[in-house]
Amino acid sequence: MGDSKKGVRLIPREVEPSQQFDLFSELVTEKCDVLSNTFHLWNIIPRYIFTPQFQTELRDKQGKADPYTYSFEHHQSQKKYEITYAPVPIKQKGGKFLACFPGAAEELVEEALVRLLTLRNGGSVHDVARSETWVEFSLGSIKRELESVGRGKNLDQIKRSIEILSGCVIDVQVNGKRYFRGTIMQDLYSVNRDRYLDDPNGLNYCRLPAFISYSIDNYKFRQFNFERLMGCDHQLSRWIYRHMIDNWTQAQRSSGQTFHISVERNIKRSGLLQRARENDNRTKVAEAMNELVQRGVIAKFNVRSIKDSSDKRKIVDVIYEDIVVGAHFAREQIAANVRDKAIKKKTGRSA
Repeated sequence: MGDSKKGVRLIPREVEPSQQFDLFSELVTEKCDVLSNTFHLWNIIPRYIFTPQFQTELRDKQGKADPYTYSFEHHQSQKKYEITYAPVPIKQKGGKFLACFPGAAEELVEEALVRLLTLRNGGSVHDVARSETWVEFSLGSIKRELESVGRGKNLDQIKRSIEILSGCVIDVQVNGKRYFRGTIMQDLYSVNRDRYLDDPNGLNYCRLPAFISYSIDNYKFRQFNFERLMGCDHQLSRWIYRHMIDNWTQAQRSSGQTFHISVERNIKRSGLLQRARENDNRTKVAEAMNELVQRGVIAKFNVRSIKDSSDKRKIVDVIYEDIVVGAHFAREQIAANVRDKAIKKKTGRSA
């Protein structure tokens, strides 16, 4: 590892080539697909639950906000997660500071960073010896990635998102024990500190969370269609899409296999269903599912409401069942499986 300066760990100058990073960067692609990688272990943590309206409600008149805690049970693992988000104060025009939490804008910037890592942008490196992953970026490179998928942002918006990603501390407790504590962009610094995040083409580096490094070290990543994901307008659509990528790995239209997803057991843990009325939350899910049909991720589905046994007027869950995946998504999952099998063969891994 390079020398430390003022407590900041610098990017490794010399790193041994690694099979892990090589395989992470090798993609099995169809024509015209724009691919990236996703990480199941990292996706479990809901990081971007704060809408602009929600953030306004959390702030006092001075623009300050206390840390916010969100809890959910992961039904597949039977583990209880408790996540506390400590906001970062961001200076506004006029000099006032506003407490900010990560939201949809920051989600898109993180996806662009992982895309740059997948492409091994410039000096991006993965250090197996220390299980550290560093991504090189400029404001311009993030801007271009976002523009390429119709999510264009100006440089000031990108800088603000970077400040939030590198300043908001997330503390994750699982069954009462600490699972993770840190920022999404760690050890952020610029090659030219005098022009820190001011030069659109100036090189910056950040260390990504340990979950990502662990996933690369242990081949626990999966390719997906970055272009299709980023094309989704609804944040919840993107969350459901990632859930499908991670969990519906054997999705093939020719098999006749169908899938299901529960609002209460699955979608609620996204942290994105925080409307006061449950009917409004269900409407939000329906909009997301319909968008996934429009985007070619899902072909069709049925909806079943689960009623309270003691009060048949009360809906306690909604199940989207008999889900048939779209042809595009099926082909993408097949390609991802081909890649996974190739990785297992090259590494001698059986699972």
